Amino acid sequence: MSIQFSNLFAFAALVLASLSLNAQVEPVATITERLNPQTKEWQNIQQLTFVYDEEGNATEQVSAIWNNADADWKVNTKTINEFDQDGTLIAADCLTYNEKQGNWTKAQRIEPNYTKGVKTGNTMYIWDSINDDWIELMAAQQNRINQNTAKTNTFDHTQAITNSYDAQGRVIEATVTSTTNGNTRVMRTKYAYKNASDIAATDVNLGNYPNPVNTWTSIQFELAEEAYVRIDLFDAQGRMVSNISDDSFTAGAQEVTFDASNLPAGMYFYNLVVNGAQVAGNNMFVGR
Repeated sequence: MSIQFSNLFAFAALVLASLSLNAQVEPVATITERLNPQTKEWQNIQQLTFVYDEEGNATEQVSAIWNNADADWKVNTKTINEFDQDGTLIAADCLTYNEKQGNWTKAQRIEPNYTKGVKTGNTMYIWDSINDDWIELMAAQQNRINQNTAKTNTFDHTQAITNSYDAQGRVIEATVTSTTNGNTRVMRTKYAYKNASDIAATDVNLGNYPNPVNTWTSIQFELAEEAYVRIDLFDAQGRMVSNISDDSFTAGAQEVTFDASNLPAGMYFYNLVVNGAQVAGNNMFVGR
């Protein structure tokens, strides 16, 4: 029987995480980064993209992992969610991507269990490529996976989460500082949502020069039409440190100058909110 158990724990964590995605205000994409404790620079880790049906249910989630050697994202897994007519999740299938063959391979399936409309657990399956069918995991195997995915509970572990929000109250950045057995790491996830206007995020060309910044920098972006623009600057802990712009702009190339001379040296993140929706974000490094 050709079944790979070595990645079961990773698949379970990914699929279980996807079970909460049935969305009214869920993102279309996220990027998760890790703060390098030595260089104090943010490093790409994972990128997720989501597809929703007309009822707002997240039907597909694709994961890509950052490849340092190629300096590019590498797609590795995909989760396909199935909902009933009431919008209740009834199955989540996790597939892995074979880069050499250029195709997706079934790996794991999770079916939530409900009692009187309340979720009571999950039934897990793995794909048997020989018999071309799903095989249910026994209770002992499921318990082992559940214990492994929750193993941080057995450690000395603390965690703090700081969120920042856009004008519509949606999370645009979440910074997680966690300490396990004395080791601290900082990660952040940046969220992108479907635009409230017709201005696509790929059209705004958001950036700033110079970067790194000593005193003054010029933030540049483009608008396809006249719009109301807000630019906020956040520090590495996700706290807003400055509102750079809050005004109407005409269509075309735009430029806003910003004085960073009073900011401590370090990494910052700024986002561009157009007509109430975040359309782009970028990093700014302040050096002295």
